[in-house]
Amino acid sequence: MKKTMLAFFLIFTLLLAAPAYAEIYKYVDENGQKRWTDDLSQVPKAQRSTAQRFETEADAAADTVSDPAPETQPESPVAIESALPDADQQGEGTEVNRELLEKEKAELDTQYQLLLEERKQLEQLSAEVLNSGARAEINLRISEYNAKTKNYEAQLNAFNEKIEAYNQSVMSKQSPKSE
Repeated sequence: MKKTMLAFFLIFTLLLAAPAYAEIYKYVDENGQKRWTDDLSQVPKAQRSTAQRFETEADAAADTVSDPAPETQPESPVAIESALPDADQQGEGTEVNRELLEKEKAELDTQYQLLLEERKQLEQLSAEVLNSGARAEINLRISEYNAKTKNYEAQLNAFNEKIEAYNQSVMSKQSPKSE
């Protein structure tokens, strides 16, 4: 009788413990979205090498909480050549403005390239980091990167407004000539 009760208790305990153990995989799909699955065969082959494996749902939930806001990709800079009128269409006072705008565009292009390089480095570091201390440092660096990206986008928007104002001034100077 005691053996039957002990066997029943062991089987009952194992049945309760079985659902607590589950392998969960987190990966980033081709669109940059985080995906979760409990079946490795559902992870695309291209993402399997970078998929993170979690032993329990609690581990996966803890990782979700520690993830910072998703990284943002900076907007691509606008081609100034298509936004600015040709030199022969400009008035006398607009050449200085055009040169300043071209200089500002070159600075924005450099800043954009630096942001892309930093993003690539952060993605590599994030894929390599396993311990929580290093993960916290990576999350801080990602937050700083996101702030830099927002600053860049604000500068790019201000630049685009300057381009629009410049184009309007050039067009308004040309209008009386064409009449």
